[in-house]
Amino acid sequence: MSIWTAAANALGLAPRVETEVLASPWASSDHLETLTFAGLFGDVSAIGITRERAMSLDMVSLGRRRIAATIGRLPLIETTRDGKPITEPRKLLEQPEQGLPRSSTLTWTVDNLLFYPTAYWIITERDFAGWPVKVTLADRARCGHDQHGQLMTYDGAPVDPRNVIRFDSPDGGLLHVAREDLARAHVLRAAASRAESNPVPALDLHNEGDDLNKDEIEELLTSWEKARARRGVGYSSRSLTVTPLGASTENLLIEGRRALDATLARHMGLPAWAADVAVAGSSLTYTNRESRNQELVDLTLAPYLTAIADRLSMGDVTPSTRRVTWDLDSLVRPSRKERFEVLTNAISAGIMTVEEARREEGLDREEPTA
Repeated sequence: MSIWTAAANALGLAPRVETEVLASPWASSDHLETLTFAGLFGDVSAIGITRERAMSLDMVSLGRRRIAATIGRLPLIETTRDGKPITEPRKLLEQPEQGLPRSSTLTWTVDNLLFYPTAYWIITERDFAGWPVKVTLADRARCGHDQHGQLMTYDGAPVDPRNVIRFDSPDGGLLHVAREDLARAHVLRAAASRAESNPVPALDLHNEGDDLNKDEIEELLTSWEKARARRGVGYSSRSLTVTPLGASTENLLIEGRRALDATLARHMGLPAWAADVAVAGSSLTYTNRESRNQELVDLTLAPYLTAIADRLSMGDVTPSTRRVTWDLDSLVRPSRKERFEVLTNAISAGIMTVEEARREEGLDREEPTA
């Protein structure tokens, strides 16, 4: 049994029944087939991919931390329509869910958008003017949808559409747009694990005696496989010629996993430094933290930031005179040294006054009295 067949069996996916004999790549044969995922395993889309199985892949787990956890620690703020900050944001933006910190609610909201087409906040409390004050992030396992994906029930009870804040994923979610690549990654991981547990060269067992039936061939291969795994050696009779075919399978698996890691990184929009892989068109080197984080915001986080801020700025959640946005200072704000250098130059050039510079840095606030 080959490592590929073992991986397919471990995943519950039967390999395709071949109508032609597959030859060794190193053998002289006119019947060599092109080895593809479909040829080895059949339809990989048949492998069931859930969020939990996707998260068991290290690239997806890394991407989730880079995207959802990073956004989760960013504050939501309110401004007027012309961009002036509002000093007292509503409770909804400070702590959306009762008993949970804002970071938890936002992290899991983005998690929903990363894996699925939608995320839902169900309004549980409103203020005297009817604006949302508290919500519950809906657990997808407890949601009932209609044929158009609208949330209709929660825990089996009808949900008033007026109490639902629906967020839409920028690209439909990994479990939909990257399902086949996630399945391929699981197949490769199982095959790589098999190869790592039996790292000796691939062998060709050539029978020069009487032909064996199917059961005898399977028994012979199984005995060799077990012997190699346990002792690293096997026994062959005079009629059996053992030919090493090299150990390139492991290298192919390594390269295949690297390629799929890069593919999954592209699905999530991760720059090369954030994915820890070489992604075409991305740079691994940055001169400072701010430029690195700015790329993360521009290429990866922006679609999720926009989806959430725009939805919360709509008229059923926020008064028309206000809008919701994100405070990105913790990610992209330059160091104090760099900011002071810029302000000093601006004051010297007469562009700003000292008072304006102090206000820019928040140094004009009165100290509280004891």
